[in-house]
Amino acid sequence: MSSNQIGQGRRPFRPSGQAPYGSPRAFLRFLEEAGRWGWPERLDEGFLERAGLRGGSLWELRVALRFLGLMDEWEDRRGERYSIVFLPEAGRRRALAEAVRQSYAPLWQALDVTRASREELVEAFRRIYSPELAERQARFFIGLCQAAGISLAARLRPRRERRRPQAKAPPVAPPAAREREEPAP
Repeated sequence: MSSNQIGQGRRPFRPSGQAPYGSPRAFLRFLEEAGRWGWPERLDEGFLERAGLRGGSLWELRVALRFLGLMDEWEDRRGERYSIVFLPEAGRRRALAEAVRQSYAPLWQALDVTRASREELVEAFRRIYSPELAERQARFFIGLCQAAGISLAARLRPRRERRRPQAKAPPVAPPAAREREEPAP
């Protein structure tokens, strides 16, 4: 869209019915930084650099903020849920969980994420949101759920979380040390 179209009353951004598909880490980092420094007057590449989010995509961040109701659908203004960034961590987790449940309502209605496989989750994203971005959207959703403390099927959690710690055998002292500890006959 050209600047002429914007100047003629057309708005530069449309609300996204598309589920977020960027980096959940960058999104969560943005929430931390906005909570620390305040909501930016203008959400642009300069703010992202100052917040240490150079690798993140501005557009992907905006899609996530709008989808979750943290940013106004049409402008860079704060959305109805923006105050989530100023809550203490426990409160932020609860508020984020509520935002995830409300924003992804069609997904919750279509799928039980406490029992779903990764393939079922991706297929649900394909049907409900976007066939082209379903894999990335599912990854973002999983990251948000983990950050918000929402239970997911074990098959959806990262492998490192699925592994059960193996019981370690007690440490065995080297032979020379064992000889010193054993009483002489």
